[in-house]
Amino acid sequence: MAFLKSLRCPRCGSTALLPILYGFPSAKLLEGMRSKRLILGGDHLIESCHVWGCPNDRCGASYRFFPYDRVDEWMADQAKPQPAGPHYTYEL
Repeated sequence: MAFLKSLRCPRCGSTALLPILYGFPSAKLLEGMRSKRLILGGDHLIESCHVWGCPNDRCGASYRFFPYDRVDEWMADQAKPQPAGPHYTYEL
């Protein structure tokens, strides 16, 4: 886990990436979201869902796969227009 926390967001560089989880959240998952250990992505998963995200509200970048794993695919993904703001979180 320390290794994952050492990797910063490739877009803004300010914070470590967090996993984006999908499905109906349990109390533990809601607490994880509140403490900024994970991002809740919604109640259903589709094939192209993003699974890593930046918790920085000003950045809001999200990725379909861990950006430090498959660099060539990550670069192609970054060439596509990114949504403005964090679209994969919701406030309670």
